Amino acid sequence: RPAFLTWRNLILCCLAVMAGFFVGEKLLLFATLAQISESLFGAALFSSLQVLWLPLTLHFAGAFAVTAILKVGGPRSYPAALLGGTAVHSIYNLVILTGGI
Repeated sequence: RPAFLTWRNLILCCLAVMAGFFVGEKLLLFATLAQISESLFGAALFSSLQVLWLPLTLHFAGAFAVTAILKVGGPRSYPAALLGGTAVHSIYNLVILTGGI
């Protein structure tokens, strides 16, 4: 395993993913505001302005799930890591889009 793959670096990278998501989502929000305001996805996106910690936590948790599985299992665990991150994001989407939170 690479020497840079430490738990501290994993957490720092996950925080960078979270920050990148925040900047990217807000730029997308302003660029497509008029086009998606009536859709179900638009409602979920706009609701994130009130509970901003939810999508930020989601992207930290998803990135952490993938990197933690890779750290523990090595490169051969990449399919499991990808499925883990996908599961985290899918569960979040189902909860938000169905109005669970």
